Amino acid sequence: MPLIPPTRRIRAPQGFTLLEVMIGMVLSAILVLGVSGLWAAVGDQFFRVTLRQKAVLNLHGQTERIAAMYRHGAALTNFNSASTGYTYPSGAPANRNVLLSGGDYSSLVKATLTVFEDDLGGIYASNSTATANSAGRNVVWLDKERRITARLSWTAENVTNATNTTGNCLIANTGAKCQLIAVYLDYPYRFTSGGADPLVPMWDQAETVSVQTIVGQWK
Repeated sequence: MPLIPPTRRIRAPQGFTLLEVMIGMVLSAILVLGVSGLWAAVGDQFFRVTLRQKAVLNLHGQTERIAAMYRHGAALTNFNSASTGYTYPSGAPANRNVLLSGGDYSSLVKATLTVFEDDLGGIYASNSTATANSAGRNVVWLDKERRITARLSWTAENVTNATNTTGNCLIANTGAKCQLIAVYLDYPYRFTSGGADPLVPMWDQAETVSVQTIVGQWK
């Protein structure tokens, strides 16, 4: 009787088919793009929050500086009260004050871009040197390493006590009325070295941080 050879099992081919590989590549690409987009959004939000923190710290420092000027009476005659055209934040005054270069502020307010670029804590008087004009702006550094700046401005009004003339609010040693000061910092702007106004907006709409303080005391 002839021997019957044993039956061989045919094994299925091992590995992935070309179609499976292509589907896997497409799914991996979608996953990578999604993660990249998420990290980009998180990075942008972190950058905005960091800039806002720097703006708030800068704002409080500038407010103390302006309040000191009023306290000593110098700012009453050495600022540009004709700076106009402010459109944000909504409801805020369109006309504000900025510092002039020279005079009492020659060591603080810079009249030239090259000097301002070399000074971390100074203020640049854009379009405003020794005289007041509507286009005058003050520029301060927000992040010098990234060449990011902000616009500084403020308003001031007398504080009086209408019901008690003997108790009016006065600034000590000056005889002037107490001042309610509102300081605004508009940001962020990219600093450039050319043109009369060296600021280029970084976002579609600038953001503003502000704070109020009263200079003086009741007498």
